[in-house]
Order: sequence, then C-alpha cells, then structure tokens
Amino acid sequence: MKPPEGYLKAKLGQVCCLIKSLYRLKQAGRQWNKELTGMENQFVALFVYVDDLLITKATEVDLIIVKSYLHQAFTIKDLGYTKYFLGVELLRSDVALLINQHKYILDILNDAGMLETKPMEYPILKSHKLDAVIGDLLHELECYISIVGRLLYLNLTQPDVSYTIQ
Repeated sequence: MKPPEGYLKAKLGQVCCLIKSLYRLKQAGRQWNKELTGMENQFVALFVYVDDLLITKATEVDLIIVKSYLHQAFTIKDLGYTKYFLGVELLRSDVALLINQHKYILDILNDAGMLETKPMEYPILKSHKLDAVIGDLLHELECYISIVGRLLYLNLTQPDVSYTIQ
C-alpha cells in the first residue's frame, strides 16, 4: 500500500500499516457508487454491504451481462440464488418471492439465552419505571450491546415489533 498523498514522513521502501479497515472509509460508499453506475441505460438493483452484492435484473440474459461486467472489474464469485442476506431469508417460488426474518429472530433469542422462554403480550409491566441508580449492573455488557444493536436492526425491517423493541 502506498502512503497517502501529503504524507511526507514516509521513507523509500517503507510500508504503511493499516490501523483501521478500508471498509470504514467515509468515501467507500461513494467509490462503490462510482464503480457500479458505469453500466448506462440499464436498470440493475444492486444491494451492497461491505463486499457482498445482491443483484437483481429483469431478465436472465441481463443478469449474465452484469455478472460478466462485475467479474472483469472485481473478480467476483457467483454464489447463485441467495437464500439469506443481512438477516433476511428469501424464499423463491414460481409465483412470488417471500421474505422473512424467522432465523434472524431465533438467533437473537438463542444468543440472549431466551430460546426456551414463552411469549408475552408485554415483556415488561406497563407501569414499570427504570432507574439509573437502583438495580444490578450488567455483567456481560458486550453481549447486551450486541443484542440491542440486532434488535434495532430488526426494528427497521419489522415495524410491527417497533413498540416492543423500543
């Protein structure tokens, strides 16, 4: 990797050591957009997450052309029809494409140790007041943060559970 422009401390033969991943660059989304909008006069739906792409086209022939273009630009690996992408399960039939997050929700419950619990209409009493001082501290903070993040993502994709999650 070459030193960035304007960095004058690098000596000949030195190598840069990355402290943070290239995927966290603020311009990464812009660069993906620049690369992927090079296909003019065609409609392509591309869902990009870091280095995973989900592609959909109107016809199979158009899909082959897009895959060929992407393979020349990036050397991609075609994994065929997707069954699971970003926590969303895709079920194909001749008539429709069905989506659900059943497995994603079961994974959250399993990680929280709540897979065997019974459902409730309200997970907490409506009159319950939370207190920042009284109560036990969390022992596994990283696990809690992870579960909250996953529930917030679920909140975006499943608005029907919004009240319970919030």
